[in-house]
Amino acid sequence: MSTTLTRPLVAELQAELQDARARTLLLVSTLSDFDLEVQHDSLMSPIIWDLGHIASFEELWLLKQLDSPVEFGEMPGLYNPFEHPRRERGALALPRRADVLEALARVRDEVLQRLETVDFDSGAPLLREGYVYRMVAQHEHQHNETMLQTLQLKTGGPYHPVVLNCPRLSMAPAA
Repeated sequence: MSTTLTRPLVAELQAELQDARARTLLLVSTLSDFDLEVQHDSLMSPIIWDLGHIASFEELWLLKQLDSPVEFGEMPGLYNPFEHPRRERGALALPRRADVLEALARVRDEVLQRLETVDFDSGAPLLREGYVYRMVAQHEHQHNETMLQTLQLKTGGPYHPVVLNCPRLSMAPAA
């Protein structure tokens, strides 16, 4: 891909990643530490686990594996979904809100910085048309959906989003 085509692609990928992160942060902004850390249902992860997993997945694909041959193994450690099935995640020693938010910000800053220098002409299949960046953004959106499902099952008071988007009702008379 020529440099003239790379700039718009980089801007597009930045926007997709930033949109996913903005949605994530908005989604959890009204939650108490308790609501983030507790496992509301054994079918779902504690929301703090989802946030840490988002950061770890992004770090794995956009920082660690971006310039090297892809190793098709899961991320090691705390955020490995196969090592730690959902029903067990509530018992894990998970980090606190500030630590997870710092990890999300740190990884994203490194990703955006590195995105400026990525060689989309390298022929690497994961880089073709920004595939791996879009995969990471879609993964984050997937976890937003999972967190919303968790919030439907949450104990205590109901979840209230910061912004409530309701479709506008037509004021036109019915036929």
